[in-house]
Amino acid sequence: QISFRRESVLNAKIRFDETLGSGVSKAGGEEVMFLYDCLKKGLKLYYVPVSIGRMIEGESQWFHGFDEDYFYDRGLFTRKLMGRWWASLYAIYYIVFKYQKYRKDITVWGALRNIFAGIW
Repeated sequence: QISFRRESVLNAKIRFDETLGSGVSKAGGEEVMFLYDCLKKGLKLYYVPVSIGRMIEGESQWFHGFDEDYFYDRGLFTRKLMGRWWASLYAIYYIVFKYQKYRKDITVWGALRNIFAGIW
């Protein structure tokens, strides 16, 4: 999904956050954090709707439904990306506006409790 000029990324001293992503306990979001770090360092990003590869879809390494771990991890990631204050505002937005996505798996209060546990 992402390609980049290696030299530009190395010169800007940008790296993938190894504490995020599939294979670690706090999964998801490493590509968003990488792109955000690129923007913060002044690199230009372009979206080009061209396929650069194919992935064989299989069982997810980390997504097992909208459970307590999902919301806790989402809080951790959002805090890393936005900081605590903005992450807290985003958490409220997410809990309210994404209710239809998670309502069968967890209560609003359970989701809110766990997302804020991850943020704080």
